[in-house]
Amino acid sequence: MVIAIIAVLIGLLLPAVQKVREAASRMSCTNNLKQIGLGLHNYHDANQVFPPGFTAVAGPGGDVGPGWGWAFYILPHVEQDNLFRSQASLSQSVATSPLLRQKVKIYSCPSDIQAEPFPVYGPGGVQLSGIMAAPSSYAAFVGADESEVSTGDEGGRFHGCFYRNSRTRITDITDGTSHTALVAERACGISEGTWAGAIPGARQRLGPKNPAFAGNPNMDFDPDQFVLLHANVINPTLDQSNDGGTDDPSSFHTGGANHVFGDGSVRFVRNPGGVKGSPPPADRLAYWAMGTRADGDLTGDQ
Repeated sequence: MVIAIIAVLIGLLLPAVQKVREAASRMSCTNNLKQIGLGLHNYHDANQVFPPGFTAVAGPGGDVGPGWGWAFYILPHVEQDNLFRSQASLSQSVATSPLLRQKVKIYSCPSDIQAEPFPVYGPGGVQLSGIMAAPSSYAAFVGADESEVSTGDEGGRFHGCFYRNSRTRITDITDGTSHTALVAERACGISEGTWAGAIPGARQRLGPKNPAFAGNPNMDFDPDQFVLLHANVINPTLDQSNDGGTDDPSSFHTGGANHVFGDGSVRFVRNPGGVKGSPPPADRLAYWAMGTRADGDLTGDQ
């Protein structure tokens, strides 16, 4: 009888412990994004522009070298100046730099299942020998649903604040800084991402918890997606996205993901509705608006 009572008590206690643990992880993730937002603004103060989404010398779908990303450029502004200075040449490819496998705590959400460096693959699913990438739980916005991460919209325009060689100023965010998202969670366990940048010669792949992983684990994408995403859906199901939303925000928090906005505020944004082939509901349209800097659209109450 005593053993049975203890078992019941443990069964009641375990969900409460898990709930407290997740609340602590979500708070830690929020603090990460607050520091990231502050780092982006401090970079802007020093350079009069936000950092580029990543630096590149070629066009969409091609070689993106050297590939250093927005999270690399703000290292001096998130108390990682020594790490930034350890990279002697910014012309060196991200792929060949020791920094690629260097874990940085601020760029990992405690709820993310991918905490260790992961192997990097090239075209055709061939693993790139000796190349491992430190995970990142965060990526920056190139725009809304109309802006593909690598190519932009049909005219090649990017509507968000970060993209290849971008130089966005706060004054460019005419939709309002409190309504425009800069960076959001994208769990590495759902979509592989790394803080260092877009890795030349590599392909971005699905994480093991992506809804599309079981059906096509070797699905891959242009290297831009290692560091960038767009505002389409959050934590999409296969009813919303064929690729499990690899270029969309995601998290292991329940019901949504944390976002940092242009004014530095951090807010938890809930999963918008809608399914493929149907008109987008109001919350989905409002979410698309969060990804754009100057489209004159409204985010509503999302």
